[in-house]
Amino acid sequence: MGFDATVAKIRTVFGTALTEADYREMTNRQSIAELCDYLKGLKRFHDLLIDVEPSTIHRGYLEQLIKKETFLTYRRLIKFQQLDRYEFFRFYIKKAETFQLINFLHMYEAGMNEEYLASVPGYMTEYSKLDLLGLASCHSFEEILTHLKKTEYYKPLKRIMPKDGSEPELARGERALRVHYYKSVLDAAKKELTETEYKEIERLVGTDADLINYTNAYRMKKYFALDKDEIEKRSLPFSRIGIAKMREVYACDEAEDMEQIMDRSVYRNNDPEQTIESRNARARIKAVRHMIELTSSAAAALFAFMMICDIETANLTHIIEGIRYKADLSEIEAQLAV
Repeated sequence: MGFDATVAKIRTVFGTALTEADYREMTNRQSIAELCDYLKGLKRFHDLLIDVEPSTIHRGYLEQLIKKETFLTYRRLIKFQQLDRYEFFRFYIKKAETFQLINFLHMYEAGMNEEYLASVPGYMTEYSKLDLLGLASCHSFEEILTHLKKTEYYKPLKRIMPKDGSEPELARGERALRVHYYKSVLDAAKKELTETEYKEIERLVGTDADLINYTNAYRMKKYFALDKDEIEKRSLPFSRIGIAKMREVYACDEAEDMEQIMDRSVYRNNDPEQTIESRNARARIKAVRHMIELTSSAAAALFAFMMICDIETANLTHIIEGIRYKADLSEIEAQLAV
């Protein structure tokens, strides 16, 4: 698949990504207004915030705007050369739908169905084929399945439904949705892309899965002392460094032993002061930056770039929350992936 102009455009937009210097400046801001004012001066967010008055913006609204800008950046890039004609390039919409369904399952489990309505971004109702708002009226897992009956998400969730009709473990639902997302990405890549492009997407999916699995395994071992079988059962069945290597990680007696194994892989970490989440996000950034710099594929460049955008969004959310709760600068910096 060609689309060299899209690859060039992605690299241009990537050139406006937030830098380590930007993050240093933002973590020193004392209020949401000061942070908003700084973001407004950056090319990456200037158009988004041009009509916003920093002194009056609410932190929740700023977070929503940042997430919306990420989604609209994706939309602009796939419309540039009409990439939205291909199933593969719907990957970010599917990722957003998957996030929304997982978010709903968490709120459903907490009995907060109606509150879910307020959490659905307006742009999702415009671009998603799902009736997300209708989920709020579901009060059993059976009703959730019925609501999703004509969507691609029905089968993966149906498979976790106990035969006796009882409520399933919703953690299994989250895993089922994530597995479905990555599998659908790989299936579409296999069908529509060249073999070289497919391998690049497979590498990015494997990287993402490795670091999600490592983060979750570390937590499960450190805080819940789960055994290797239980950890693997909750992990995603994709890997860049190999399932066998990840099983070595799951089999460790201590969380710290997991770090030693991962430090002997491509995910080596040189900053033990950061949280496990930010250290793994940093490894993710390294992998995707390399892909954007070297690939000639619009599919791989866009998939990698959207991973960068998601990390930026998470970083900005950490900074916003840190300012809100007046956290120490070191606490905020420890959560950032740069």
